[in-house]
Amino acid sequence: MGTTSIANAIAFAPNFEKGLAAAGRIFKLLGRKPKIMDPNSYTMEKWVTSGNVEYSRVEFSYPTRENTRVLRGLNLEVRQGQTIALVGPSGCGKSTCIQLLERFYDPMSGSVSLDERDISSLTMSSLRSQLSIVSQEPVLFDRTIADNIAYGDNNREVSMDEIIQAAKEANIHTFISSLPLVSNTSL
Repeated sequence: MGTTSIANAIAFAPNFEKGLAAAGRIFKLLGRKPKIMDPNSYTMEKWVTSGNVEYSRVEFSYPTRENTRVLRGLNLEVRQGQTIALVGPSGCGKSTCIQLLERFYDPMSGSVSLDERDISSLTMSSLRSQLSIVSQEPVLFDRTIADNIAYGDNNREVSMDEIIQAAKEANIHTFISSLPLVSNTSL
């Protein structure tokens, strides 16, 4: 019986070793300090943007590929209500522009501004409370349509009127209204 237990323990040794190595990597990741930090001195303020975005002389390379410049002196102005399309081959910086606006990264040089305010001077929560990003492949949860729409503002209770208004603004309200359970349809 003791020999069998020892043999089983030895059989698990490689998996145990892999588990220890994985745990070490996780603890290292958890111990990292973020490179993107909130400004040292700021006051909490009520701020609503009108939606003017400007990239001014933005230079950027990803930290894992510092020798590959993704953006070289990008100058771009997007005014409130304007619809634009970023078009180009894979790797030319389309997604990078959005990641810089969300401050997942900071530019190497140049600036990204929202309503003439450099976004690096804003707190993450203040900046991100003003942004709504819909990816090319949105994630839907195993909940109702209304729950999925309301999740866009999960800091408070969202009213049905607000859900309907959001659906109208996204040009999906007519379709939702045609469903038998309307916004209570499960996804």
